[in-house]
Amino acid sequence: MAASEILEIIPTSEYQRIRATDAHPVFRAYVIGHEGESTGKVLGAGHVIARWFRTAVENLYERLRYGTKIFHDHGATNEHDGRTAIGEVVGKALRRIRDKLSAVAVAYIRPEFRNLPLDVASIEADILFREDKESNVYDADVNEVSGIALGNSAVNTPGFANATLLSQVQAFAQEQGVPEAGRKYRLSKPRENRLSQFNSGEKSMTIEEVKEFLKSEGLRPSDVFGRDTLAEDPLIKGLLKDAAKEASVSEYAHRKRIEDDFTKKKTEWETEKTALTAKLTEKDAAISLTRVPSLFEKNVTDRKLTDQQKKFITARLPDFKPLKVEDIEKEFGVFVDRQIDEFKRNAEIFGIKIDDVKKDKDGKPLVSGAEPKPEHGGGVIEDKYLDPEQNPFIPRV
Repeated sequence: MAASEILEIIPTSEYQRIRATDAHPVFRAYVIGHEGESTGKVLGAGHVIARWFRTAVENLYERLRYGTKIFHDHGATNEHDGRTAIGEVVGKALRRIRDKLSAVAVAYIRPEFRNLPLDVASIEADILFREDKESNVYDADVNEVSGIALGNSAVNTPGFANATLLSQVQAFAQEQGVPEAGRKYRLSKPRENRLSQFNSGEKSMTIEEVKEFLKSEGLRPSDVFGRDTLAEDPLIKGLLKDAAKEASVSEYAHRKRIEDDFTKKKTEWETEKTALTAKLTEKDAAISLTRVPSLFEKNVTDRKLTDQQKKFITARLPDFKPLKVEDIEKEFGVFVDRQIDEFKRNAEIFGIKIDDVKKDKDGKPLVSGAEPKPEHGGGVIEDKYLDPEQNPFIPRV
């Protein structure tokens, strides 16, 4: 596995987290499981031969979590108490290696344990077994991975035959933009020779040859140059600027679209609210007017209105429009007060003598009748002259 491929497997968040405490971390890629058979010790049951199908390998990959602790050799149990972690899982992948689907774990090894010769891996996990009685082999599946143990092939035999170290890489010295001295790549001999020739100056290479070399070796710009150097490249700056501009335009268009939709919906809601309020007000007013006849009769009785007053007010009842339905009784009382006052003014205009004035409980005068004034000949004014419907000279409110 190429060094660039290892770094590609590690999520940016995990890489930055490790770099925050280790300026030049070492990452190693191990196969921790693959299709085929494995042998392992089951706590309480001894050694078991297990058969791993593709789905089981995929589940192993899925159950492996970032941050899973890595130990040097297995303990008596899978418990972590009393054991020292030498690293942790920072990346994972599924790869086809030697025609077998394999689960790959990228391990970050702490500085104090980097010199240990660790070239084989073994999982510590909660495994589900289903026995095949004909072959005496168990079909395996993974429920949970609790840890990974690393060892040396000289003294340890991995449960999976191919559970070995694939490659190792040490992070670049970012501030210089060049590979760090002593960087550890597991490179094939031909590639080491080619790098040696290129670095020693034994062969002068053109730009095109450099490009071809990088392409043939599967190297990315970030494998050669550090972050700061790439960030200063005009092409990268232009791409970042274009991306930022496109993101800004897209964000503005999205925000504008949301604002327009909200404004439209708000207008629709307000229109509907106004129409509904008008309908409810109209309906309430219509319902409230049905109480007018009973309220009028109550006022006739309570106020002891004369027939002339009753006729006068009856003709004006259509003019009564309550402002608040809940206050209709109070508002109608005020309306009757005004009509009585208006009746009195009209009676005086037409020369009708008002007498027999009675008072209500609040001491307010109540008009109960009228007598003709002597200066008008002492004649009696007929009721029709007091009726606004028959006398056009009586002003209407």
